[in-house]
Amino acid sequence: MIAFVTGLDNDSPCIREAVHQLITLGIPFSGWEAQQLLTDFPADLARYDALITDRERLRRAGAEERRLLESFAMDHCVHIIPEEYNRAAGFTCDALTEIDFHLLAAASGLDRQEIPEIPTETILEWYFKNMEEFFRERKRFRHLNEYHLHCTESLLEMEKLGRLSPEWSRNLTDFFNDMERLIEPPGDIDGLAAWSLAPLSVERCGHRRILDKVLAAAEDVVHNWARSDDGLLCIGGRRDDPLLLAHPNSPFFGFTRASGGLRNLILNELLHYFGAAFPGLTTVSGDPKFLDEAVKLMRHVDRIHRDPADGLLRHASLHGRPLGEKWGRGNTHAMMGVFYLLKNNPALPEEIRADAAAFLDKTGRGLLKYQTDNGLWHNVIDREDTPEETSCSVLITLIFAYGVNHGWFPKDRYAAMIRKSSHALRRKFWRGCGSGNCRGTMPSPETSYYLRRPIHMYRMPLIAPALIESEKLIQEGSKS
Repeated sequence: MIAFVTGLDNDSPCIREAVHQLITLGIPFSGWEAQQLLTDFPADLARYDALITDRERLRRAGAEERRLLESFAMDHCVHIIPEEYNRAAGFTCDALTEIDFHLLAAASGLDRQEIPEIPTETILEWYFKNMEEFFRERKRFRHLNEYHLHCTESLLEMEKLGRLSPEWSRNLTDFFNDMERLIEPPGDIDGLAAWSLAPLSVERCGHRRILDKVLAAAEDVVHNWARSDDGLLCIGGRRDDPLLLAHPNSPFFGFTRASGGLRNLILNELLHYFGAAFPGLTTVSGDPKFLDEAVKLMRHVDRIHRDPADGLLRHASLHGRPLGEKWGRGNTHAMMGVFYLLKNNPALPEEIRADAAAFLDKTGRGLLKYQTDNGLWHNVIDREDTPEETSCSVLITLIFAYGVNHGWFPKDRYAAMIRKSSHALRRKFWRGCGSGNCRGTMPSPETSYYLRRPIHMYRMPLIAPALIESEKLIQEGSKS
């Protein structure tokens, strides 16, 4: 056990990264179960294996504390977090902290241990605090993105489950109304990720302005975006504005997305965003073309990206050939698009519903083979030499817990997998943020690129419905 005593904000970047490294290394530390680090040096410091603190807290140490610390430091490792880390860019802070904490683990001679589970209700308390931060930040958003989809879908599920207060429901309605200013014909797929919310806005807000604006923008996408040689909507900019000069605020990542040369590169992310956004637009408009676009992508990914040997998905395809590794979140990008297609569109034609459920089930059977002993999945699912990755594990848990609870899959196939993953996830969350999040990843022909993707701590709002759905499944299983 390590004593962690700090004068810094527990949610500051350097503290979050320090906690992430301790969780990754399997090193228990003081303050974990309370989700609040110590501010005073414990009188029984000698019983700890090492100490982590910071310059700010050391400066405030009194004479007696100084004697205690100096005595401890004679025979134990003491790591002092540099103030500069909190001012450094995220990548720099993460990289330096990783080096420091692996040195600390090596020098302390600590064996890996199982971090205690945090109760679901504690994780939910911090989830709501993070959502409050999201709502405070929303006024400075310039366009919709994937994170809006995750946050809002998680809150909608919590509302259905009776876990939202009236005040939170009003906050959610306010956010829907605020969407109106954020909708524009995007130059980047990330900009349409939250369009799936538009059909819900009519009942929620009492007007059609948001829906009509999204329908017009979706028409623009269908008619003006570049397409692959076989007719799929793609990542590669617009036919009427290939350099995105008329849409300077749209690209989420950068200029490469504006190149029509990308049009034959089909990513699993495309299925996530179009699968979430477009089917519901067919339901409300009666125009089948939106659903058709999503279904074409689903069938392409199923046919081309899927490895028949294990059922898992490659990250992308180029000119109809698989490309990239079986990246964990790449698999769940595709699966989440199909999940939203099924969940949010109960009136789907039966053939499409059956194909969608089969898509998820084929991937799920592959995931069963690769779940780790700890209950999670590796960042490259079939590569044990990559770290366990939490964001894909959250989404896998949500998809299959929800799917079993709603009759999409047989319980006996996935119940044990979900039970194991839900326990593992409760050992990964610090103050609402998940340890073990792979930073953004684009397709690459190089295996080494996927193997060295940086891992850090990040907000994962869908942990809330994932844990509640998994607990519902587990409780039902205990009754039978």
